[in-house]
Amino acid sequence: MALRRIIPPRQGTLFVVGILVIVGFLVRLAGIGESLFGDELFAYEEIHEHSLAQVVGNVTQGEENSPPLYFVLAWGAMKLGDDTVFIRLPSLVLGSATVAVVYLLGERMVGRSAALVAAGLTALSPLAVYFSDEARPYATLMFLLAASTLALMSALDTRRKAWWLVFWASSVAALYTHYTAAPVLAVQGTWALWAHRERARDVLVAHVAVAVGLLPWLPRLAEQRRGAQDLELTGAIFPLSLESFARASAQVVPGYQRMGLAEVPGRLAMWLFGSAVAAALLGALVQSLRRRAEGTQRSSAPLVLVVALALATPAGVLLYSLFGADIYTPRHLLASFPAIVVLLAALLTSLPRPLAAAATLVTLAALTIGLVRAFDPGRSRPPLKQAAHFIDARAAPEDPVVEFVFLGAKGLFTRHLAINFERRHPLYQTGLVRPRSDFWTALDTKSRIFVVEAWGDPPVRNPLPPEVAKHFELADTHVWRGTASVAVLEFTAKESDATGS
Repeated sequence: MALRRIIPPRQGTLFVVGILVIVGFLVRLAGIGESLFGDELFAYEEIHEHSLAQVVGNVTQGEENSPPLYFVLAWGAMKLGDDTVFIRLPSLVLGSATVAVVYLLGERMVGRSAALVAAGLTALSPLAVYFSDEARPYATLMFLLAASTLALMSALDTRRKAWWLVFWASSVAALYTHYTAAPVLAVQGTWALWAHRERARDVLVAHVAVAVGLLPWLPRLAEQRRGAQDLELTGAIFPLSLESFARASAQVVPGYQRMGLAEVPGRLAMWLFGSAVAAALLGALVQSLRRRAEGTQRSSAPLVLVVALALATPAGVLLYSLFGADIYTPRHLLASFPAIVVLLAALLTSLPRPLAAAATLVTLAALTIGLVRAFDPGRSRPPLKQAAHFIDARAAPEDPVVEFVFLGAKGLFTRHLAINFERRHPLYQTGLVRPRSDFWTALDTKSRIFVVEAWGDPPVRNPLPPEVAKHFELADTHVWRGTASVAVLEFTAKESDATGS
């Protein structure tokens, strides 16, 4: 690789990798305390105050679409402290560790210089950072699949049985983490049979053992599919089209969950990132044509693997979306994330040395800009935890709390605020779109009411119905910024009403 002369010796490289792991951990740690949001509520509901056996049963019988491993890990982590924080600990730890595993994988696949760049891309990728703060299986999945690929290549090269055991354990664990692991594992097995025909027996035995490891889950999988949340809901929110296909694919490294590329990494950063990638692709094409003309073109089995793995999940998810529910979203492509960053790093470092250094720095700068933009408080998850803690500190036990929930949401998605309370409060819920009115008259005699608004641009100055509003006046308003800002409006009874009561 063109950067091999400017990277430090191996000991120095490992030191740099250690720094990247620390950086990756710190940028991931920043969001660990944000309010649980969206699908994270499924994990919380399935784990909170349940036994381990109940957790596995809840994953099977509830609305969950994923296998149980992440939830088992989170169950153990939640024993360490605040459930709404430690439920994310497996994602934080394994998401940070993925930086090191990607380096080791890249070193074996495409060389040390590209591996170092791949580790940097992993540490700073806004999308990888987001899902390392998410109480969902995706960061765990990326770690396990990177470990599986590394173990497979090591087993084939060294013939050590210990590597086959690591391959089996990480592969089975990946399948018990998320079903999108399957295309990656299938491509790995196919490549191993092609590139190492002399080891076909070992490869087949290992992959049969992986399949056998999944057998205990198959009856529960059938049960899960009958009761899980309808994947058609994802398709309704993210319908597959050429535009959505291109957008989701482009977000895998520089993007951010629930944000357009114009927001994160931003137009400038996306232009820088796209320019560097385009230059790397053009450089690789020119070099390939030159080698073909010189008759020196040769295929590299590890490079074939990294390309195949980078395409495996997008191809598998696209195929599923064409014939089933539309699930072509960035999070469902993350099984291929380790291979994608290794491939991108290989392209960047294949340029002539000055261009390789410049393109790499531009790419890392673009990701850094994206992270800075992602850390803006206005792009955090809706800050309902802050609102709940504010009410805990201000409200008396008898003071009612009225929450305007998202579009009059029902069931689990009405729990965004409630799970963050540390004290009990009389809680009433209504919707701005589909309001309820049956409880308002019961609040006429109260001396104070707290109203919580989110999902829009709060606060509405006085959301109380006229027949209730005439008895109260707005005493205080607090607003916290996020992807949906959250406001707490404190109403106190008018002096005449308070005196009359």
